[in-house]
Amino acid sequence: EAIESGFQARRQLVLILPAAALLTLLVAVVLGWNVTRSIIDPLSQLEAGARALAKGDFGHRVAIQGEDELAELGRVLNDSAQQLAVLYETLRSNEARFRLTIDTIPAFVWSALPDGSVDFINRRWLEFSGFSPEQGVGWGWAEAVHPEDRSHFLEAWTAAVASGKAMEFEARVRRADGQYRWLLIRNVPLHDEAANIVKWYGTSADIDDRKRMEEALRRSEAYLAESQRLTNTGSWAWDVATGEYVYWSEDLFRIYGIDPR
Repeated sequence: EAIESGFQARRQLVLILPAAALLTLLVAVVLGWNVTRSIIDPLSQLEAGARALAKGDFGHRVAIQGEDELAELGRVLNDSAQQLAVLYETLRSNEARFRLTIDTIPAFVWSALPDGSVDFINRRWLEFSGFSPEQGVGWGWAEAVHPEDRSHFLEAWTAAVASGKAMEFEARVRRADGQYRWLLIRNVPLHDEAANIVKWYGTSADIDDRKRMEEALRRSEAYLAESQRLTNTGSWAWDVATGEYVYWSEDLFRIYGIDPR
């Protein structure tokens, strides 16, 4: 009976020990899974929140409960997203006001890349030229410059880009109705801390009326000088307040035999 009891106990041990080991392993797996999930789930949420921020989705929130380090990191990420949302909205508002200002000021404004190709033109220039934004950017704007001025202007612009110096030029530019108007064009470079050009900014103003007045004045002066030469007369201007002559015509100097120098 003792021997039989020993064999029976041995058989029971053969069954009990593997069962106990299997039960222990299952408990360990369950506990390990729970612990792993308690770490993996918050990490997954943190990763999703980081990806959302990278895409500009500032409304995404990480739902992590508890008081451990991962929960604190989730709260920091949510606070950062909220602050970024406020900052982004502020930047958008400022950009909208800046764009409205650029489009409203009574001047033609644009910007260009360091190689001289235009990447932005304000609305006033587009309305003036009749170009679409796609037609004006790059080097398409050059088609609006008068053929007689185009090559000289492009040479001056290319030289300015190469030298990095500001440029000023007068050229005729075609208006949307086909009329050419004289514009005073200015370009200045923007440098970074290393003195590299990162952007060009330019403006142009309509000086066609002034140019026409100057041309009319030159013609009037030419007619006056020719009439004085033909009639052998001269003209002068005298400042009553100072008692000084402020102008003598060339013919007046010639009549009196005085050297203008």
